[in-house]
Amino acid sequence: METLKIISNKESKLWFTSDLHLQHKNICYSTTRWTDEENFRKFDTIEKMDSCIIDGINKYVKQDDTLIILGDIIFGEKSNISKILDRIICKNIYLIFGNHDDIIQKSEDLKSLFKGCYDNLEILVNKKLIFLSHYSHRVWKGSHKGNIHLYGHSHGNIKDYGKSMDVGVDAIYKKFGEYRPISYDEIIQIMDKIKIEIIDHHK
Repeated sequence: METLKIISNKESKLWFTSDLHLQHKNICYSTTRWTDEENFRKFDTIEKMDSCIIDGINKYVKQDDTLIILGDIIFGEKSNISKILDRIICKNIYLIFGNHDDIIQKSEDLKSLFKGCYDNLEILVNKKLIFLSHYSHRVWKGSHKGNIHLYGHSHGNIKDYGKSMDVGVDAIYKKFGEYRPISYDEIIQIMDKIKIEIIDHHK
């Protein structure tokens, strides 16, 4: 697996998000067929939902920052991905493929819109190793040593395990009351308070 070195400092911050699900009818209150209120977003229109999520990114992530999206950018008309990215100020965007990113995986043109695209990725940030995947893992490289794992997919509906964290917009909304990305510094502040969980032979 490739390890990417990324610098996060005052001049250029590192941000994470996942599961934007832009243009997704069933996740938007006004157009959903779902009945479980925990699983949809309370917006009057899909356009308002999309704008809120994109505005949330632009509020925090600046042009020269780095944004890593851990999958599932768009659920509706996926050919609109270039228009979506044009609305995001940040130009250093990496993508970890999610289960709804199939059209991007199959298109070299769409993949070229990102700084890099990966199935899974390890990043080294200020000497800390972080494992990135669209899906939650119970064990990852160095999990028994305190390495961090970030994931999406579950929309805040499963419990984080050990030094792992769901960074999807719905999970972050449940934590902060705002649809937005989370920064590397915020993640470190949270993880420093969480103990290492060991479930395998590394005990």
